[in-house]
Amino acid sequence: FIFSLNAKLPRHAIVPASGIWGMLGYTTKVSLISTQPYLVPALAGYGVITLGGPLWILHRYRKHWSATTSILNNLFWSTADNEVFVDAVIEWSGIGKCGNSKRIG
Repeated sequence: FIFSLNAKLPRHAIVPASGIWGMLGYTTKVSLISTQPYLVPALAGYGVITLGGPLWILHRYRKHWSATTSILNNLFWSTADNEVFVDAVIEWSGIGKCGNSKRIG
């Protein structure tokens, strides 16, 4: 959405040149913000919404996601076989990386 919005909005405005050149019909390009300063609060509001919205959602549901993570972890470890425990301990401790330990079985 941001890329499509950025592509559709013009970044420059064409205005008459200053002085005698403007009276003769010459034009120049200037920044859109310099010709229409009321867009600055709109851009600031857009930034607050696009950055603040997801942060607000993350903050609001942090406890819910933490509880869900605990439930899923407990469910996994309560249904895991003993072999999964052994493999996990070997992997997390780094014993399997030494090359000198082999599992029996």
